Amino acid sequence: MSDLHANGLWSRKAVKTHKNPDWLHVGFVVDASLCSQCGACSSMCPHHNINITRDEHFRFYPSVIDETPCKTHCRSLCVEICSGVHEDPSLWKRDPIVPKDYDDYCTGPILETLVGYSTDHAIRTRGTSGGVVTGLLVYLLQAGIIDGALVVGANSADPTRHNIFVARSREEIESAWGSKYYPMPLGEQFRELISHDERFAVVLLGCHMRSLRLMERWMAPLRKAIVLRIGLICGYCSGFKATVDQAREWGVSDLAQIKRLDYRDGKWPGNVRIQTDTVDRETVIYNFLGRLLFTTNERCMVCSDMMNETADITLGDAWLKDLTTKKDDGWSVVTVRTLAAQTFLNHARRDGALYLETADTSRLIQSQDKPLRYKKYGLSTRRWFTRNILGHHVPDHSGISANPDRANVWNHVGNLLFLITLSVFFKRDRLRRLMYRIIPQAFIGWYTRAIFLMIAHDGKESFLWKWIFRRDPAMNCDA
Repeated sequence: MSDLHANGLWSRKAVKTHKNPDWLHVGFVVDASLCSQCGACSSMCPHHNINITRDEHFRFYPSVIDETPCKTHCRSLCVEICSGVHEDPSLWKRDPIVPKDYDDYCTGPILETLVGYSTDHAIRTRGTSGGVVTGLLVYLLQAGIIDGALVVGANSADPTRHNIFVARSREEIESAWGSKYYPMPLGEQFRELISHDERFAVVLLGCHMRSLRLMERWMAPLRKAIVLRIGLICGYCSGFKATVDQAREWGVSDLAQIKRLDYRDGKWPGNVRIQTDTVDRETVIYNFLGRLLFTTNERCMVCSDMMNETADITLGDAWLKDLTTKKDDGWSVVTVRTLAAQTFLNHARRDGALYLETADTSRLIQSQDKPLRYKKYGLSTRRWFTRNILGHHVPDHSGISANPDRANVWNHVGNLLFLITLSVFFKRDRLRRLMYRIIPQAFIGWYTRAIFLMIAHDGKESFLWKWIFRRDPAMNCDA
């Protein structure tokens, strides 16, 4: 099947009419390197016929137990709600995206843009970027607006995994603080949110959110039970191999030795920290993200949804110089997309749970400019390389196209080098670890910085000038 669009999987009409297309179940999605590891297929399967297991590359992939019900009783529902396959934002927007509309092109629909933080000092101090997500969830729970929230928390028995659960108390919500820098199958828990008398919030990445939105089309009780969909900005997402490599570099070859694992520990912007009985090491998050070139999952490389465009609100670090230079406990940038979400935020601000300032959309773009260039400007390059060089399928992006007017040569070259590097090193663990041992860290850092500066180059100054004289941050934006 050379063109997935030919199957009719993308049209609204096809959702209710097709049966047993060429892609019978999610096993075909995995084989096509399109699985986003969201886990929603296991919740959607009416036969409880899908298991999610971690493979040798630390990816959470689904597998079908028995194909018989897929062939005789199923309408390929797991493929219908697959976020790895469906990435057309026009599925959720009333009007098609107009590429010349820069704000809409980059961010999705917006009612209001805010910056702020939790007014609870303990939450803000421990939170990733101002603690807005935790502060808002605690407020909604205590106000009786929600009965629980789907979150990801630490696993005390095995820190290399995380607990995905519905938090029903302030303590449980606060236990889910901090970022987690690898894909995980939150969608496995979507079925638990189906309720006629309880209301929930969810905190998801864009891939999880798209699957949830598609599931809601099929399940009215699920749609009614979720009152707030909080989306997280996802610019770059390393695979778990980045964590494994970092642990090995610090002398932790046996992951079972790890007692604690944090990705944004300490004062903002935070440190990656790994603790065992004999090791307690940390490094600033930027150093860890330098491993992205070698450990990012393949499907993430053809993702365009940085801003979680199908969420009710989208939150992330406010990379703005006037905020980051304050050296305080962090700020969030908040993209409000629905009236209901706007009402919740207004109530939280009115009641003193959140401090929020109104900002214009240009501030949002400014705060996320570099990763937006990667996700949007380089999309056509990454699609071309993935399809024609790697020979893999690509997701449907028919509702959005790359904006050639804003891309430049450096953007395309950087994206190509990213993909070439990843293709060489991701599945070759011995080669990657040999590289870490024999190539000076300074050279790896130089190479990594060069590629990220290429991807994010705005064309306003000479790339070489910025690179040689370090006149521009590589991954964050205006900080």
